[in-house]
Amino acid sequence: MPVTTNASMPAGDGIVERYEVGARLYHWGGVFLLMAALGASGLALYAPGTMPGTPISWLRLHEFFAGLFIVGVFLHIGFSLMQGEPWSMWFERGDFSDLMRMIGYTLGKQTRYPHFGKYDVVQKLYHLILSILVGVLIFSGIALTLNAEVLVTSSHDWMRSQRLLHDASSFLIVGMVLMHAYLRLLKSNWPTLVAMFTGTVSLEYFRRHHDYNRWSPHTLPAGEARDRIGPTAPIPKVSPAEATRPSP
Repeated sequence: MPVTTNASMPAGDGIVERYEVGARLYHWGGVFLLMAALGASGLALYAPGTMPGTPISWLRLHEFFAGLFIVGVFLHIGFSLMQGEPWSMWFERGDFSDLMRMIGYTLGKQTRYPHFGKYDVVQKLYHLILSILVGVLIFSGIALTLNAEVLVTSSHDWMRSQRLLHDASSFLIVGMVLMHAYLRLLKSNWPTLVAMFTGTVSLEYFRRHHDYNRWSPHTLPAGEARDRIGPTAPIPKVSPAEATRPSP
């Protein structure tokens, strides 16, 4: 793959820590499991009769799962700011030129593809849009819950607007999550999919896709990695064209 940076790379063999344990637990439990529960209970409310009856009303279940989801979001933000790498999702000065090169490469007008920090600009845009939609989902959901529990009395127009916002943001989030899952299953993205289980990627993969000047992660020698983390799954070989595919 053409390289657009002369950044120094870690020498030797080993693996690179990409996702810490907390991020992986939040990804699988806090996002996919809770969002699946929210989707099922939300569908029962949106289209009554589509889901089987339960001893507890679907409204109560939806409120319960929503509460867990909100707590998880705030915990994720807190841990990211205190122990994670929050800067890795912030936009950088070179992101716009990277985006232009990505578009040009996709259209066949560029032969050079940029190396990125921990996340590329497409992933950052994906995260930004998803964060906005989650904020709208939470705000509108709280408004609807307060009215459903008769804690506040809102006008019909206000409630209608909140329902529209809640439904629209829900469907958009589901669509983005499905798109994310599809892209993760592409062969070129298998190494990062495996990393969501193991927490690591190979140093070879890091050199192919990342700029060490923009992201300098902790590198573990192969022996130390086996002692601390356990053996990693083999990284599938992909063609240079597949390796440059954007991956939210």
